[in-house]
Amino acid sequence: MMNMKSNIFSKVSMASIILLMACSESLLDKPSPNGDTSSSFYSNAAQLTQGVNSAYAILQSLNLASREWFFVHDMRSDDVATGGGQLEPARFQMLNGSYNSGNAVMLNVWQGYYGVILRANEVIDGSVNAKTVDPALVSRIVGEARFLRSWAYSDLLILWGAVPMPVHPATSLATASLPRTPVADINTFIIGELTAIQADLPASYSGADQGRATKGAAQAVLARVYMTQGDYASAKTELLKVYNSGTYSLMANYSDNFKEETSYNKESIFEIGFNNTNFNWNGLGDGFGNEGNARTQEYSAYGWRNLIPSDGLVNEFEVGDPRFGFTFIKVGDTFANGTDVLLDSYVQGNTVNYHGVPTKISWLKYTAAYKLDHTNTFYTGPMNIA
Repeated sequence: MMNMKSNIFSKVSMASIILLMACSESLLDKPSPNGDTSSSFYSNAAQLTQGVNSAYAILQSLNLASREWFFVHDMRSDDVATGGGQLEPARFQMLNGSYNSGNAVMLNVWQGYYGVILRANEVIDGSVNAKTVDPALVSRIVGEARFLRSWAYSDLLILWGAVPMPVHPATSLATASLPRTPVADINTFIIGELTAIQADLPASYSGADQGRATKGAAQAVLARVYMTQGDYASAKTELLKVYNSGTYSLMANYSDNFKEETSYNKESIFEIGFNNTNFNWNGLGDGFGNEGNARTQEYSAYGWRNLIPSDGLVNEFEVGDPRFGFTFIKVGDTFANGTDVLLDSYVQGNTVNYHGVPTKISWLKYTAAYKLDHTNTFYTGPMNIA
């Protein structure tokens, strides 16, 4: 009896295994019935707008403009030095040029750029579903996505040279594992994109749409791409389009370009916008609402002061040059709208050798010291990155 039961169990088990082995993977590979998919989303104006907004959200994330992006660009220049604060090893490696491909800051920025590209690709390809949406609106939103993708690739070229260039969302391991595309081919692609979208983007926006990509932004980024190639004649053509558009003009006060209260002013061509002090450590722009950036905290004289102006930069300014006071703040200067004086005791860390005199000099530009006194030792505010 036991043998018969064992026999029956073995046959049933074997039949089950054969049945499972015979099942097609497609029976198990099903889209979630509880939400939209890439093939069904982007069918209306609201979804298209949500899609491109998600790409802008990556710009605001920790991996890009709210922190790591300005570190990568500034620390690879000759304009900054360590303030002697809490500059972590990965950042110090960036500053002294000893970093490699495993550097955490570089990896975060790399992921940020490709996050923008992924979300832009989704909008661009998904826009074919928007069959009942005003074609002009579709063209504008797709133009914004193409701008953001082009901006990301232009920055990637500056930092890394030849990089993988996905122009569609990955659908398999093969399409997700691309080799590097030659620099010349990426430049050709960017130039074509930024040229084509100029007709689809408006000259300016108002209200809540301020900060979206404009025709002038496309022309300015295109000019930068030409300049990196040494094609100054083509760069001049694009920059003259910006200049002659009548959309932009110089502000009377240079420092207004770096204040929270005067964002999106008449000098502004493209800004990454922040609108409150809600800073967090999320790097993906995935809905946490990172609406504050850390630059003022990192650079402020009485904040963390992780990066300060380099000796070489400050000595480019002659003593008495009025531009110095718009850019830097030193011990003895007034700040906070004239209500406070910067004392040595407020400023921690290293000095700068300013025309032979060791002086505690910090950044004024990029910080909120123009309005906040020394008691505001932690501030991550809504200062846009232009």
